[in-house]
Amino acid sequence: MKHIDNAHERARHERAQVIEGHEVDGISEFDNPMPRWWLYAFYASVVFSIGYALYYTVGPGESVARLYANEMSAAGLLPAATKAEADEPSLKAVFDDKAQVAEGQKLFASRCVACHGDKGQGLVGPNLADDHWVHGGGSLTGIFNVVRDGVPAKGMIAWGTQLERAQMMQLVAYIASLQGSAPPGGKAPEGTRIAKPSWQ
Repeated sequence: MKHIDNAHERARHERAQVIEGHEVDGISEFDNPMPRWWLYAFYASVVFSIGYALYYTVGPGESVARLYANEMSAAGLLPAATKAEADEPSLKAVFDDKAQVAEGQKLFASRCVACHGDKGQGLVGPNLADDHWVHGGGSLTGIFNVVRDGVPAKGMIAWGTQLERAQMMQLVAYIASLQGSAPPGGKAPEGTRIAKPSWQ
C-alpha cells in the first residue's frame, strides 16, 4: 500500500507542476527549477563578464585590437602614416579659432576618450590636462607629430592613416586647450614638466 500511496503522491505532485496549456504531442511542460549548478555557473559568468568588460574598457587591459595593432606595427605591416606636416604658426591659428577647437573636441570624443578620458584626465593613456608631457614636448608641432605617427610601443595608433591634415590640426588644438584644466580624478603626472607650452 505504501508503494501505491507513493505512486499516487508522485502523480499528484507531477500534476501540480504541469504548466497549463504547455503541451505538445502529449508531452507536458513542467515547472521544475533549474539545477543549482547551472544557476551558479550562470551567475558566475555574469560577474565575470562585468569584470572583463571593465578591465578591457576603462582598466589597464589591452584589447585584442590594440594587441593586433602592436604586433602588426612591430612586424612593419601597418600602412605608413600620411606624412602631413604642420608648422607652429598654422597650428596656433587653429588653436585661436574656437570653431575649429570645437571640431577637435568632436574628434577627441570619437577617437581618444577610451585611452585619455572624456576630459583628457588620462586612463590607459597619459593625462593631457596637466603640465607634464610624455610625448609632444609641449609644442603644437610636437603634439601634431604624435597624433600623426602614433606611439606604437604604447598602443597608440597613427591617426595620420585615418584623419586628414585639417582634422589632425583641429584635434591638436583641442588637446592644447585642455592644458591646465585639471579635471577631477586625473591620472598622476607622467613625463617631463613643461610649465609654459609653446601656445601660451
